[in-house]
Amino acid sequence: MTARLSAMIRETPWQCIVCDESHLLHTNTSGSDALYTTLICDVAKQATFCLLLSGTPVTTGAFDLFNQIDALHPGWLGTARLDFALRYCAVTVDPFLKIGSCVRQHELSSLLDERIMVRRRKREVLDLPSKQRILYPIEEEAASDREYETGGNFQRRYKSHWVLRKTGISHALDYLRATNEQVVLFAHHVELLDFLETEVKRRKETFLVIKGGVDMDARQHLLRNFAEKKIKFAIVGISACSVGVSLASSSCAVFCELPPNATLMKQAEDRLHRPGQAAKATFYYFVGQRSLFDKVLFERLKKDDDEVRRLIDGDDSPLPFSFTTRSATCDNKAGPEAPMGTLSEAAMPCARQLLFTVSRYTGRLHVKGEGSAFYATLTIDEARRCVRERNHPAWRQMGDFLSTTIRCLPTSKGN
Repeated sequence: MTARLSAMIRETPWQCIVCDESHLLHTNTSGSDALYTTLICDVAKQATFCLLLSGTPVTTGAFDLFNQIDALHPGWLGTARLDFALRYCAVTVDPFLKIGSCVRQHELSSLLDERIMVRRRKREVLDLPSKQRILYPIEEEAASDREYETGGNFQRRYKSHWVLRKTGISHALDYLRATNEQVVLFAHHVELLDFLETEVKRRKETFLVIKGGVDMDARQHLLRNFAEKKIKFAIVGISACSVGVSLASSSCAVFCELPPNATLMKQAEDRLHRPGQAAKATFYYFVGQRSLFDKVLFERLKKDDDEVRRLIDGDDSPLPFSFTTRSATCDNKAGPEAPMGTLSEAAMPCARQLLFTVSRYTGRLHVKGEGSAFYATLTIDEARRCVRERNHPAWRQMGDFLSTTIRCLPTSKGN
C-alpha cells in the first residue's frame, strides 16, 4: 500500500502526521530502511506536527530509536544514524560493523523524557490484576546441546528446535488442559502451530487458530467465540497477534517456544493482560530442561528487555520470572498453592485402564492414561482423600490400587 501511494503521500502538504505502532519504523545498521520507514520519516520531518504512538517504542535496543527520534527532531542527536550509534551504543568492527547495547542509558533516557517522550504505563492508567511469568521445564532430546554447539544458522536451529520436545509439549498440554478453563497457546513457527493444532484435535477439544493467513473478518468471529467461552484452546502466532486481538477471557497462556524478541513477548502477553481481564494472568514459558539453546535465547530476551525498561521507563529491576517443576505445575489449578486434588474430572478418562506407579524418591503417586492422554501426580494422602470424597471411574481404579498395593504406606513423603 505504501509503495503504491508513495508519490501521492510525498506530494501532499501534511500539517499533522499521526503514526500508530511507530516502533515498526526500524533503524537498520546497513543504512537502508524499509520503503514505508523511509517514506514516513521523510514526511514526518516536513509536517508541522507529528505524533508517534507506541506501547513499546523500542524493539531491541537504543539504536532502533534513531528513526523515531530523527523524525520528531531532525539532527537533534546526530545527523546520521552512525553519529547516534557512536555516541550512545557500543560499536565494534570485527570484521563487520556491529551496534550493540546502549552505553549512556541514563543520559538518553533523561533527554527523551525532557524533549520528545510522554510515557504512561498500564499500572498508572489502568486497574488490572497482577500477572505472573513461570518458566516451565520440558523434557527434550539431549541432542539439542550438541546441535547448538556444532554451530550453524541461528534461524535454522530456532525453527527446528521445538521438534526435540514434541513429547514434552504433548504431556504439558494435558496438565494445562486439566487445570484451566481456557488456554492460549503461543508459538512463532508455522510448523509448531500446526503441531499444536493436531494435538488439540486429538484431544477432541474446541479450538481456534490465528496465524498470518487468517483474514480479519474470520479472526474477529473466532475471537468473539473465544470471549464467550465457547472455545477451550486458542492457538495463536506470536507475530500475528501484536495488535487488534483480545484474549482477556483466558487467564492462562503458554509460550510453547521462546519468542524471538522481548517486544513480541510483551505484546503477546498484553493480549491477555488488558482491560477485561478479571483474574491474575499466568504465562508459562516452555524451556528445555538441559537446553543450551534455550538458555542462550532466554538470556538474550532478558538482556533486551532490561535495556528497554531502563531506557524507556527508568526501571532498573530485572525481568520478573519464577520457576516451576513439572510435578509442581501438575499440583496446581489456579496457582502454585492449589492442591492436585482439585484436578478437573472432565479431563480424566472414564473407561480406559490407568497405570499407577509410586515414586521411590518422593513417595508420590503417578497416574497415567492409556497412550499418555492423561497424566496426574498426587501425594498418597491426596489420593486417599479423592477416593473417599469423589465418585468417578478413575477414582475407583485408584481406590483399588491403593487398597491392594500400597495400603502399607501410612502417609506420603510429600513433594
